[in-house]
Amino acid sequence: MRVGKWLPVEKKLDVEEFSLVAPSRPVMTEWITSCWSKLSSKAINSGFARAGFLTDAWEVDIEEDIVEQLDTFATKLERYKIAEEEIASDDDIESECSGAEDDIDIEDK
Repeated sequence: MRVGKWLPVEKKLDVEEFSLVAPSRPVMTEWITSCWSKLSSKAINSGFARAGFLTDAWEVDIEEDIVEQLDTFATKLERYKIAEEEIASDDDIESECSGAEDDIDIEDK
């Protein structure tokens, strides 16, 4: 009786063929991105250096670079007198709409 239970499984295996399907590009990209994002920058650099791809590698402190850029930008603003150190209420730019509510007479409605 046990043999009878296995016959349908054997027939099913003979009928279905296995075909290997390559992953799509988005799936492969996701796999690669996932793997690279788990590595530290030092591990990546040492791997490339060991393979001989890096000839001149240095670390850049991003925060100091941004602060330096902001200082340079502020210096240029001061040099060309685009920005002043203090801004007063007199420096505000008035739009056409400012004070428009004061000009409307409620009694005219």
